[in-house]
Amino acid sequence: MQLIDLLTTIFLAIGLIVAIALQFLIKRNVFVPAMWPRGFGIGALAFMFISSMTASILLRPSSDFLDYTLANGFWSCLIGIVGYIGGRILEKRYKGR
Repeated sequence: MQLIDLLTTIFLAIGLIVAIALQFLIKRNVFVPAMWPRGFGIGALAFMFISSMTASILLRPSSDFLDYTLANGFWSCLIGIVGYIGGRILEKRYKGR
């Protein structure tokens, strides 16, 4: 097992724990529906950026640092936008009940 395999497993476990915590907070009405789009968007952006930068630092040479930082930043923004849109859709469906 290589280090990148171990980190992938750790990041998947962290993502699962965060998803379970969000489900718990939503059921207890601590995480109100008005905050869902921003929470999902920022959470997805941060998780994607941290995990992709960790993988890039381990797998790519340090001379390409600026290149993969910009690429990971753009991909993370895209995932953050998708998380925001998903949160907005869930918020509208929840208010429709």
